[in-house]
Amino acid sequence: MGNFPELVEGRDQRKITEYNKALVIDRIVSIDILQEFEIRDLALLKQLVEMILEKPGLIINYDKLSSTLGRSRVTVTTFVWYLEYSSLIRLIGNYRGN
Repeated sequence: MGNFPELVEGRDQRKITEYNKALVIDRIVSIDILQEFEIRDLALLKQLVEMILEKPGLIINYDKLSSTLGRSRVTVTTFVWYLEYSSLIRLIGNYRGN
């Protein structure tokens, strides 16, 4: 529930998830990122967000992801960066100590 006092009494997880998606995620994607970076392919950004929402612990392989989405690796990498910049996702790299 975090910082959403209107959800304090909420017991329905589906309702809480829909609330967060509609009022937080969709607004950040459709308004904030769109305005900040002047995105031309909003559909791709939304598709990427849906993929991440379905598998939150997704290991990102940019080559495979770009092939799946039918876009260039540069475009997909940039869009993932937009999501991280907006604090919707956090990327964690593998740690390999030598």
